[in-house]
Parts: sequence; C-alpha cells; structure tokens
Amino acid sequence: MQAQREGEMQSLADCHWVPRWVSHLGCVKGCLSFLGINGSDAWLYGGTGHAFVINLHDEVCPSGPTAWNYGKLSMLGANLGYRTDCVFGSKHQDDFPEQQKRAWDSVRWAIDRGQP
Repeated sequence: MQAQREGEMQSLADCHWVPRWVSHLGCVKGCLSFLGINGSDAWLYGGTGHAFVINLHDEVCPSGPTAWNYGKLSMLGANLGYRTDCVFGSKHQDDFPEQQKRAWDSVRWAIDRGQP
C-alpha cells in the first residue's frame, strides 16, 4: 500500500474508482477493494443506507437522488467495517476556500500514509 508519484500528484497503486450510478459509492467501493474489504453492491448500498434514501428536490429535479447530505452515508459505513473522515463544504459558503484546502490537505495526508 505504497503511495506512488505521478508527476506532481501522488496516488495509490491499484486503488481505482469503480463506475456506479452513485459516483460516491463507486469511490467507496474502489477504496474498500483496495483495502481488501469485499462485498456486493447490495451490501454497500444497504449498509450505508443509500438503498433506502428517497430524496426529491423541491422542483422534482433529476438531481434529487444525489443532492443530499452525504454525512449519514459516511457515518453508516461503520456498519460495514470502515470509517470515512469527511470535509463538507459548499461553494455558497463564505469559508469555501478554506474548506476546499482542508479537504485537499486531508486527502494528501491519507495518501501519503497509504490510505484511500
């Protein structure tokens, strides 16, 4: 689980996003596979609660199923034996640049330690 340098960016060898309709869970699936934690999509979607989310935008926008607070999904990962450290922010918040920097710093810190 060594970090590799790709140009100026570090990456984890063999840690890849798994294409899914829910991109966030595709990322989680890839990280879990990298860590040797295997499970079906049903296991992942059910254990994180995503399979049970009914979320409609006020205007019935097609983005409704994905435009929700992922905090609960991240917390429920403990049901499946993993923990996610998250940084949440919105470009509409005054401190967005600081939150964005915090997120990138968090990702770099994890990758430098061989963690997805």
